[in-house]
Amino acid sequence: MLLWLIRLTGLLIVLVYASLSDYKTGIVANKIWLYTPVGFALLLLDLYFNPHTAVYALVVAGTAALVGFTLFFAAQGKFGGADSKALICIGLSLPLSPHMLIVPFFGFVTAGLIVGVAYIIHKGKRQTVRLIPYLTAGVILTCTVPYMYIF
Repeated sequence: MLLWLIRLTGLLIVLVYASLSDYKTGIVANKIWLYTPVGFALLLLDLYFNPHTAVYALVVAGTAALVGFTLFFAAQGKFGGADSKALICIGLSLPLSPHMLIVPFFGFVTAGLIVGVAYIIHKGKRQTVRLIPYLTAGVILTCTVPYMYIF
């Protein structure tokens, strides 16, 4: 659990910085994604101590990386490089929550729902969508909602 919290904290720092950069300038520097190998190394260390989830976590991580690459190359101009790198970083750093939720998938779906609502509210005025801030919100919701108790 401690390694998961360390990976989550590092990932959120990276995503918040990338979100601010993406929102302000529309450009995210490549150096920010250097956290990805660090997060993946921490994931492998965590899986060494929790081998019962290793295969599942590695399949999710590989799938998220593959989806990130595929979206970047298949949707040229619609899905940016930073968005792809963010999805890959999430997948390789934090593929699962302690409740076995698939963080990249649920984060991406939540981001899509938020983008859809924002698009409806703004009535389609904005031509490009900055996905990383919404993806960050999706990861935060995916990782925190299972811990909230609804009474």
